[in-house]
Amino acid sequence: MMDYKVKQFAKKEGFDNVAFIGQWNTYTIYEAYFEQKEGDIDPPLIGYPQYILEKDGLMRFSGFEETFSILDELFEDEED
Repeated sequence: MMDYKVKQFAKKEGFDNVAFIGQWNTYTIYEAYFEQKEGDIDPPLIGYPQYILEKDGLMRFSGFEETFSILDELFEDEED
């Protein structure tokens, strides 16, 4: 049920969908993204991931420093 609410939150902000990323600092983390549609030119991947932080049913996008902390903590093994 929460995934649906998070997806609706992302859609209000212009995104197509969300993907569950994991847990971080008592938040559930989702990444908002645009879906590739047939015939579309690949969208440019410019900027940092757009993370939605959910806690107790409340949602917001991560701030700049939070985004880096999430990247550091959840994806630290992928640097190799």
